[in-house]
Amino acid sequence: MPGKKIIDGKRGIYAPEYLPEYDYVMDVQEFEDICLKAKNSKEDAKKLSYYQKAFKIYKGELLPEFATDYWVILESVRLKRLYDEVIEFLGAYITVSISSMKSSLSCMIRPTRSIRITAGRLR
Repeated sequence: MPGKKIIDGKRGIYAPEYLPEYDYVMDVQEFEDICLKAKNSKEDAKKLSYYQKAFKIYKGELLPEFATDYWVILESVRLKRLYDEVIEFLGAYITVSISSMKSSLSCMIRPTRSIRITAGRLR
């Protein structure tokens, strides 16, 4: 968007400048909405789906070129805390899934009685 401000700050409120000729998505808003849906979801499958989407959206530090601006620091920390919740859920889910798989596999693989053959005789 040549010659246009992408972020407009008025009276301490920072938001994308409205440009009707452009379609844009605010990834921060999308990330927050998905995290909220996940948090409020009662079904683990839906929670997992939402948190996976949130994980894909999060790209790290917010506006690194404005990293020293006070409002960016505050917002970046807040978003990082949300991301920590995403990671915490996904990590716990994977841990439980792996544990469950191990249990299932150990039930399927049963030890057999060993037979030793010594000098042509069975023992």
